Amino acid sequence: MTSSYQPQSVAQYFNEFGSGEWERLVRSGAFDEVDRFSRSFTTKKAERADAQGDDKVYSFPEYDLTVKNLAATRMNMDVSFGITMKKADLLGKDEWLYFEARAGESKIQPAGYGAGKPDETEDGAYRFGGTYDMKPLDAMPDEITFVPYIQKMTPTAPGQNPITENRYLEDNAFTVKLGPQRAFNLGRVILTIGYAGVMAVAISRLPQPDSLLLLVAQGVALGLFWYASARVDPSQKASIARFYMFLWGLFYAQYVILSVYQITRGVV
Repeated sequence: MTSSYQPQSVAQYFNEFGSGEWERLVRSGAFDEVDRFSRSFTTKKAERADAQGDDKVYSFPEYDLTVKNLAATRMNMDVSFGITMKKADLLGKDEWLYFEARAGESKIQPAGYGAGKPDETEDGAYRFGGTYDMKPLDAMPDEITFVPYIQKMTPTAPGQNPITENRYLEDNAFTVKLGPQRAFNLGRVILTIGYAGVMAVAISRLPQPDSLLLLVAQGVALGLFWYASARVDPSQKASIARFYMFLWGLFYAQYVILSVYQITRGVV
């Protein structure tokens, strides 16, 4: 069987795929996986109190709170807190300590949560675990604020829901920073190491003309990469998409650079 496929140059693809098509792709969510990858990793609080081991600890007058786990994606956010009570009478028999999650002025609705009191857990600590629905948010927030509140559940007649009353502890609110910028910076470092490795090889072979050409070309490419990456906003899909296409341009430019390098060495 013969194929009717005819190869096209990269330039043809770029010319035919206009800005309108890129905008359509961005709006349709074609680059959501890039965004999701940059945010789907565990993030722990690192601002307030000293860290103990891998867990971050907040110290409040009523209790010490340890962030056991916090992982957020565009779909949901899972959290797990361990709490050591300093005031034994903080919670009554029918009272529970829960956490409201906020992104700026927007409340993040819980998809489900639960808690275990000290007499119900193995380590004797109060445990809270919950999942929050991130899908309604317009974009992934850079930080999440957790506001603790004590919920009192007053029993009613059999077959009826209990009466709930919430008392917020606004002074004990704390903020967790999420990590798109952190993942993005890690990618910048990895690519920089790759370019630096090629430049080191070129330097080791100086003063050969072909090595000088390779060194200059890689240096220019690295400079363009850092110039473009410094202007990217990881929280914006359109910005990530434009940078993604720029990286493809650098990728194909490497073929040109290495081809010229081989030609100057007489390999090709």
